[in-house]
Amino acid sequence: SLGAVVGILVASTQPLWRLVAVVSFYIIVLNVEPHILVPRIMARVVGMSPLLTLVALLTGIKLMGILGGLLAVPVAAALQVIVQEILQELNPPDSPHGPAPGVEVAAPGTAGSEDRVAHAQPTTVRR
Repeated sequence: SLGAVVGILVASTQPLWRLVAVVSFYIIVLNVEPHILVPRIMARVVGMSPLLTLVALLTGIKLMGILGGLLAVPVAAALQVIVQEILQELNPPDSPHGPAPGVEVAAPGTAGSEDRVAHAQPTTVRR
């Protein structure tokens, strides 16, 4: 915003259309950055949704000013991880090491398991 003031002061010495163009440019830039760019960048870097990032920033700024704005995204990301861990503990996923769905595994001591052991061929390495 300090750069905008300098740019507008310089443009005020130029023709009117340049002053209007510079003011319009700074209005667009100063609104696009915090409302579109920051949430998208934070979503990629931190892994949060842009909406959650925007809500966190607005809440942090409203509650604690500039310090709240600086701390809002890291705190929201930490809360997101904590909530995900709690939900994962409450609803554990199926075991990733188990058999694939529809595959039957023969228990030790059954006919299917002895067949595999009996037909196994020892391998030898020749040099």
